[in-house]
Amino acid sequence: MQTVELKVRAVTPAYIAGADGSKPEVRVPSFKGLLRFWYRAFDPSFRYHEPEIFGGAGGGHGQSAFLLRVHEDGPSRRWSWERGLVERFGEGRGRGTKNGISYLANMAVPRRQAIAPNAEFTMRVTSLRRPPEPEVRRALLGSLWLLFHLGGAGSRSRRGFGSFSLERWGPTDEWPESRDLPLLASCRDAAEAREALGRAVRTLQTSGWPGWPLAAGEREHQRLPRLNPHIGARDIDAGGSTTSKFRLALDPRGFRADARDAWAAAMNEAGRALQDFRLRRAPDYDDVKTSLSGRRPLRRAPDRATFGLPIAFRFRGIQGGAQLGAFRGTPAGGYTSDRHASLLFVRVLRIGDRLHPAYFRLDGPVPAAGPGSTSAVLARSRGGPLAPPSRLALDDFMDQVSRRWDGS
Repeated sequence: MQTVELKVRAVTPAYIAGADGSKPEVRVPSFKGLLRFWYRAFDPSFRYHEPEIFGGAGGGHGQSAFLLRVHEDGPSRRWSWERGLVERFGEGRGRGTKNGISYLANMAVPRRQAIAPNAEFTMRVTSLRRPPEPEVRRALLGSLWLLFHLGGAGSRSRRGFGSFSLERWGPTDEWPESRDLPLLASCRDAAEAREALGRAVRTLQTSGWPGWPLAAGEREHQRLPRLNPHIGARDIDAGGSTTSKFRLALDPRGFRADARDAWAAAMNEAGRALQDFRLRRAPDYDDVKTSLSGRRPLRRAPDRATFGLPIAFRFRGIQGGAQLGAFRGTPAGGYTSDRHASLLFVRVLRIGDRLHPAYFRLDGPVPAAGPGSTSAVLARSRGGPLAPPSRLALDDFMDQVSRRWDGS
C-alpha cells in the first residue's frame, strides 16, 4: 500500500466541529466529504468513477479505495474572537460603517471557538489498491490540491474562513503525478503563484490527466449542471478545448504572514472589496425597497441574485424585509429547491512569507441568469417567477476587484 503525506497549515480560523458544534476538532468525515466535492469539480465523468474511488452503497462498490487519517501536530490550538478585533478594521460611522471582516464573518460565527490560524496538521492518504492505479492517484491528488488551494473547511468556508495552505506533500516517487500540481506555498511571489495556479488548473481540466478513461461526448457538468460547481470540463466534441469560466482575482501585495493578525487584515481586504460592490447596489436597492413599500411590484430578479440564493433584503422602517429564493426545474421535471450555492469562493492564500486575499469564480450554472445559462429561476413568496436580472453581477464583481487589486 502506498501513502501520500501532506503537511497542512491553517491560514484563517476554521470552524470545524463535531456533533455538538461547540468543540473545534479535526474530523476525517468532514475532509472526506470535501474531497468528494472537489473531485466532482474536475472530473466531468465523476459519477462513473466516484463510487469506485470514494465508496458507494450500491453496485457492489463497498468501501473507498483509500484510507484517510488526519491529526493536529503538537498541542491543540484554539482561537476565539478578541475584543476589539473587528472594530479595529471598521471605517466610517453609524449606518455608513464599512468593515470587511465583519461582512464576511456573519456575527453568528464569532461566538464560537475555531481551530487557530497557523495550527499545523498531518494528513495521510493511503491507497488500499496494490499497487494503486494511476487514475486513483490522480483523483486523490487532484481533489487534495483543489481542497487546500481553492477550497476551505467548516462554517463560512466560502467566505474566507477555513482557508488552509498545503506546505508540502510526497513522496513524489510513489505519487509521481504530484509533480504536475505545484504548491502555491512554495512560490516566491504572487506573479509566480498565479502562473503555477493556472498551470495546475489546466492540468486538471484535461479530464483527470491524459489517460483517464472518458467516454466520447460525456459532459456530466453540462448535462447535470445543478450537481456541482466545477473548474471547467473538457469538451471532447470541440477537440479538447475548454469552455471554463473559472477565474482568479488575486491581490498581488499581500500581508506579511508573521505580522499580528495578518490573516484578519487579508480577510478584511477581501471583505471590503465585496462589501463596496454590493452595498446599496443600484438598481437592486431601490427596486426591492420600492416593492416592499407597495409602490411598484418587483418583476425582475435583482442583479445580486447571481451571487447565490437565497438572499435577504432588510430596510429600516419596513417590517419583514424580503426573502428571495430559487426554483429549479429539469427537463425530466420534479426538482425544486430554495437554495442555489454561490460560485464565488473567498480565500486567503499563503504564498511564500505573505498572505494574499483572493477570489475564485468557479464554472457552473448562475442563479437566475435566464435561459441558456441555468435552469434556476428566481421566485418570490408572493406572485410568479421573476424575470432574469439585467446584468450578471457576479462577473461584474470579478472585473471590478481585478481592476482594484491590479491598480488598473
